[in-house]
Amino acid sequence: MKPGRLRHYVTFYEDTSSSESLVPTWTAVSHLTDWPSQVVPESGAESYGRNENQIEATTTYTIRTRFSADITPRLQVVDHLSRTHTIVSVVDVDGLGRWLEIKTTGVN
Repeated sequence: MKPGRLRHYVTFYEDTSSSESLVPTWTAVSHLTDWPSQVVPESGAESYGRNENQIEATTTYTIRTRFSADITPRLQVVDHLSRTHTIVSVVDVDGLGRWLEIKTTGVN
């Protein structure tokens, strides 16, 4: 991947709530803020939400970025447009620890 394609900046968040807490507390990972990335929408779908009168739009994204061993599926991502993404998978593209391809889903 060419570095010029990393024109978006994303921030990775981790759940820092205690095990007894019912509501997760997300805190930015200090060394993974404003991380240069490429955010590409892949597919979208609409379905009924919790309330049958409400439609929920879900989009699947691919985020390509530089390698970091700290990026795992237990994190969440907030992109350059303030959309929150849940990480589904993290793949080391070339197996050399240079690039990651992160599959995410987000509710619009």
